Amino acid sequence: MQATERKKRACVVPVCKDERFDLVHKLPMNQERAEEWVTNLDIPELATHSIEDLRKRIFVCSRHFRRQDYKNIESRCLNKTAVPSINLKALDNFNVIDPKVMVKSYPEAEAEIVAPPVPPKLPPRVQRNLTRVVRPVKLREAALVKTLKKRRFTEEVEEILDSHFSMNINIPKVPKTDGHVVPTNHYFIQSREKSQRSGKEEELLEIYVNLPAEVQVQKSLVEAPQLVMSSEFIEVPSRSLKLNYFWLRDHCRCSECYNHRTNQRSFSFLSLPPDVKAKSCQFSDDFLAISWNDGHESQYSWDFLTSHASHLKQSVTKRILWDAEKISQSAFARVSLGDLMADEEAARSVVESLVCYGVAFVDKVPANVSCTELAIKRLFPIHKTFFGEMWTFQSGVMKESDTAYTHEALGAHTDNTYFCDPAGLQVLHCTEFEGDGGESLLVDGYRVASEVKKKHPEVYARLCSTAIPFEYVDETHHHAYTAPLIKEDKVTGSVEQIRFNLYDRAPLDTLPYDEIQQFYSDLRVMAAEVASEGNEWWFKLSPGTVMIFDNWRLLHGRAALTGKRSMCGCYVARTDFLSVARKMKLVD
Repeated sequence: MQATERKKRACVVPVCKDERFDLVHKLPMNQERAEEWVTNLDIPELATHSIEDLRKRIFVCSRHFRRQDYKNIESRCLNKTAVPSINLKALDNFNVIDPKVMVKSYPEAEAEIVAPPVPPKLPPRVQRNLTRVVRPVKLREAALVKTLKKRRFTEEVEEILDSHFSMNINIPKVPKTDGHVVPTNHYFIQSREKSQRSGKEEELLEIYVNLPAEVQVQKSLVEAPQLVMSSEFIEVPSRSLKLNYFWLRDHCRCSECYNHRTNQRSFSFLSLPPDVKAKSCQFSDDFLAISWNDGHESQYSWDFLTSHASHLKQSVTKRILWDAEKISQSAFARVSLGDLMADEEAARSVVESLVCYGVAFVDKVPANVSCTELAIKRLFPIHKTFFGEMWTFQSGVMKESDTAYTHEALGAHTDNTYFCDPAGLQVLHCTEFEGDGGESLLVDGYRVASEVKKKHPEVYARLCSTAIPFEYVDETHHHAYTAPLIKEDKVTGSVEQIRFNLYDRAPLDTLPYDEIQQFYSDLRVMAAEVASEGNEWWFKLSPGTVMIFDNWRLLHGRAALTGKRSMCGCYVARTDFLSVARKMKLVD
């Protein structure tokens, strides 16, 4: 009796374009797992239906499950933990249980992919050459290529080589001639001086020789080998990447290792084998896929690898260091409150100006606390300290134990030096002024540090390492912290923070006696650079203009004043400022 042909069903995933398949899967009966499937599929139309309804209506084909999601090839049954995780947006992952289902998506395929048979045995000499030189890589391309071989081999040997190379070699895309793909490795090796070739490379040339003239290509058109595997790393010369195996395994982004809803790892670090190594790998223009020696499978986009795997991260923050003359001619942000509230580009320009110059201004702000708060909350949450969230003060009225509440001149300084984590941004708005003086002062601390480093490198080094104490004391508070005046980013080596406030210094009890005199000499060098006339940018802050500046970078001060001057302001945490800048892709 003839067996009934299995009914083919359409896959719900849009990239499958309603193709019908033998092997499809319904949503799991478990409610939580079924919801996880729907979340991973990320098809908006499914959100309007209940899980019970979807179980009856939709199917997901095997293209969207990895080989390891199945119990075994014969049963074609999914593991209980399986979720659709690949080929959901584009058909670019061949780590599927049945490679034949991938062929229809590529009209240019020259041959259908089939499960590779066991390669026939080769003559001993040929087998030695292949196993020593060629690292087997799992088949991933839809289009099989015909490999060119040494012409003196018999036809029988050529057929065996065809079989072997079709299954095990991943040949990069290079110029084609008469339908043949020229093997990159052969031409790359041949282009080098004989004295520079290894014994294995000579063996490879022994196989690829006497190629017909019609398939010769110029050396300039030939790519270098695209991937090299060693016992500890994978190197991709064409992308300037050297990828440590443990780093790669630790950064696997499959659904088992990474929760894409929370953006957190979901595995135990100790569960990784200490001797983790790549067993084999595949690559395309879009991704690198690795099979590990513990049976795990990983896939990485090139964008992810080039962004995170340099292992010597370089800062891409667009800092522009300035002195008084340069900043007065610079394009720092100055926007109106109306534009800030209504225009995303205006809002972005404020954050970009803070990243580049450390300062930005918002004009036409009604001179009161509420509107100042409105302007800041358009971009950042306000950081609460013991001063409160939005604070106000009037010169001459001592609400807190701070020189800022007096009429005296204030030298350039940063705020919160006595905090473990000083505020990232500071906001100041002069809401009322009846008197004289009181001009505002800004100094670029990053430039000060740069100048000290250039003129006195040994002083700079000590200022980065000598920790001194700061404190704030009143009837109800005693804040204290000890840190260097200059803090460098430990990864990039660039200046990260200036902690400079001559008023808030606590008794100097953190240095041994023989270092004290040197410290005071070094402090004088930095203080003189801060007070250099060319570095001081003076201007009048009038009611209606809100100034926002980077408290980790810029030092601020004011001239002495007379009369009545009312101010309001607030702080923004450094982490909140950088979070907004990262979302806008303004910092790395």
